[in-house]
Amino acid sequence: MRFLKRPGFIAASALLVLLVLSFVGVPFDVPVAWVTRVFIAPVAELFASPVSDDAKEKDVLLGLVQSLAGDRVLDREKKRQEDDNAMISEWALARALPPPVVASMLTRIDEGANDFFLLDRGKRDGIIPYATVVTGKGILVGRIAKTQFALSFLRPLTSRGERFSVTREGDMNVLGIAEGQGSADTLLVSFVPRAVTIQKNDIITTSGLDDGVPAGLPLGVVVDAVAFENSPWQNLTIRPFVSLSSIRRVGILLFSDGKE
Repeated sequence: MRFLKRPGFIAASALLVLLVLSFVGVPFDVPVAWVTRVFIAPVAELFASPVSDDAKEKDVLLGLVQSLAGDRVLDREKKRQEDDNAMISEWALARALPPPVVASMLTRIDEGANDFFLLDRGKRDGIIPYATVVTGKGILVGRIAKTQFALSFLRPLTSRGERFSVTREGDMNVLGIAEGQGSADTLLVSFVPRAVTIQKNDIITTSGLDDGVPAGLPLGVVVDAVAFENSPWQNLTIRPFVSLSSIRRVGILLFSDGKE
């Protein structure tokens, strides 16, 4: 019955009333205000008011549902952020490291040969270039490439040219340098002594020889080891643990002297 709400229907009803009055002999010099009050207004109220009240009630209920849903989403996101912050802080405390600066991943920025991820912390928060970035469980993500007042640019460890000194988990001997290959799922460790026995799925971690990079940060697992014929060396292909597309918040490690 949506047509009952239309102004045209109410006007037509009023016109019909006037025609009836004219037919029965009521003169047209009757005051318009009186006709409106006695005939047109009740008709308009009869047809329009119930529909308007229903529509208003529906609008109120819809607004209430939307408000509750929005509050629930905000509460869920706040709880998620609190959990992420707690995880990063607890990991750093267990490692006796300074409290990391927790940052949110905002977006990915493609600058030709380099991909960066924009973080919502910058110079005002004490962030400096080359600071190490980890997940809540202490897994290596990359380094800070550059900073602005309120923002910083994360360069993933898989970016071409990124290098970290690495070792095998639980091993004190340095294996070599893990280098990013510009691929989101590949790191390469070159010139690993062939005498070192490497197994598939061995966990590779940082060695601690790089400034500002604590020892024991997991990078990924070995997926392939290729030994060169008549050579004392072998190359390792590493699959990183982290997928940056699934990370929301990270911890930025800062040390007063730039070192651990």
